[in-house]
Amino acid sequence: AGLDGYRRLLADGVFWQSLGRTALWTAGTVALEFALGLPIALLLNRRTRTTAILTGVLLLPWVTPTIVVAYTWRWLLDSQFGTVHALLAAVGIAGERSLLSEPGAALPVLVAISAWKGVP
Repeated sequence: AGLDGYRRLLADGVFWQSLGRTALWTAGTVALEFALGLPIALLLNRRTRTTAILTGVLLLPWVTPTIVVAYTWRWLLDSQFGTVHALLAAVGIAGERSLLSEPGAALPVLVAISAWKGVP
């Protein structure tokens, strides 16, 4: 088919929408990881007993398998049983539905979760 597949791809609006969301997710995740990771690294630069323990604790999200993190956050943000959802609802951030099911909130929440896992 030659370049016809590429022509159809570049003319498809869903492709550009997906590319934009991917760019937002990537830029947001990298910016948050850098903004949080650099100060944490500078704070933990000196080797003491406390920093050794904190380093171990901070590495837990990074060494945890992604599927475990995904299911844990899905449970924490569940609108019926989620602890984080209950706290966010108490301060007026979350409504009756899970933030993961809200079209405007899902991407920022996923960026935050991805950055939390990648900060170490």
